[in-house]
Amino acid sequence: MEESSSFLPRAPSAEIEKTCYVLLAVISQKIPDLVYASKIVWWLAQQMNSHGGFSSTQDTAVCLLAISCYMRLTFSKDQVMVTFSSQESSEIFQVNRDNRFLVQRSEITKVHGQYTVEVEGQGCAFIQATLRYNVPLPKKASGFSLSLDMVKKNSSNEFQTTFDLTVTLKYTGIHNNSNMAIVDVKMLSGFTPVLSSNEELGKHDQVMKTDVNNGHVLFYLENVFDSANSFTFSVEQINLVSNIQAAPVMVYDYYEKDEYALVSYNINSISVPQ
Repeated sequence: MEESSSFLPRAPSAEIEKTCYVLLAVISQKIPDLVYASKIVWWLAQQMNSHGGFSSTQDTAVCLLAISCYMRLTFSKDQVMVTFSSQESSEIFQVNRDNRFLVQRSEITKVHGQYTVEVEGQGCAFIQATLRYNVPLPKKASGFSLSLDMVKKNSSNEFQTTFDLTVTLKYTGIHNNSNMAIVDVKMLSGFTPVLSSNEELGKHDQVMKTDVNNGHVLFYLENVFDSANSFTFSVEQINLVSNIQAAPVMVYDYYEKDEYALVSYNINSISVPQ
C-alpha cells in the first residue's frame, strides 16, 4: 500500500537547518528568485510542527529567521481571505497588514468528513491542519545501547551520602556514528549531582558540556561510536526520602530524535565494591 503524502515523516533536523540556509542564500541575492524560494518555503512548511517550531532549537531559530525574511519580500498590503469549510460548517480567516503576525485558529470537533480550503487575494499565508492522537510507546528503542550503574564508594555498612553513577553507551544505529548526543539523567528523589565531578567530566574526550536543570543532569557528547564508552559522575543524597521510585535515563541524537535509548535506575540496585 502506497503511503499517503499527507503523513510523510518529517525530515531530519540537520536537513531542515541546511535547507533554511539555502533559502537565506536565495533571498539574499540582488534579484532573489522568489519562485524557487517559494518551493523551499512550501517544503519547510511541511516540516513545521503544530506548535510553530521544528525538530530542535537550532533548526527552529534558523528557519524562523529564513521564513521571516521571505515573508518580508513577499509582503502585500492586500488582504488574503481563507475559507475553511465542511458539509456542516464554514469559517473565514482574514489575513491583513494588522493581524498578519497573529495566529488564527479554529477547533474541529468532528474529525471525519470532507474539508475544503479556498484562498482569495494576493499575498503570503500559511495554513496548517493538525491532527492529534495517541500512539503506543515503542517497545524497543533504536539507535543506542545504554546502561547505568550506581556504585557505593566503599563496602562499609555505614550510611553513605555520596555515590558514583557510571553511564555506558554505544551507537547501534544505521550510520557510522551518531551526531551530537545528549544523555539525560534524572536524579532520584533526595539526590543532587556533585558539581565538582561534573567539572572533571569537562576533561573527558567525548563529554563537551554538562548542564543541571530541574533535577536532570544533561551530558552533551560530540558523537557516539559503535564501541562501548563510559563516563562516571558523583551524586549526593541530601535528603532522606522513603520509598524512592526509579528514575529514567535517556540518550538521544540531537538531530535524529528517532534514535534513542531509555533505561531506569533505582537506589535498590546499588553495587557495592568488593
